[in-house]
Amino acid sequence: MALLSKETKKLIKKLEQAYVVCYDCGSKYGVHSVGCSSIWIDKCDVCDEKKPVTEARDYAYLITGIRKLTLGEEIK
Repeated sequence: MALLSKETKKLIKKLEQAYVVCYDCGSKYGVHSVGCSSIWIDKCDVCDEKKPVTEARDYAYLITGIRKLTLGEEIK
């Protein structure tokens, strides 16, 4: 396991605890896994911006980003 910075650990925790996420964060840290999602305006649990969001489960609970960060890989 890679040695992780405080910022990376904080981001991983934020991703693990996210309940709602915006399209930008969902696409960056997860994989869209459903054909239809409910979308509403609220604060994204990842970027803290008020924008259209959906449940983190629609992006496979952001597990792709969590795994990459845990392994020390770069996320684009």
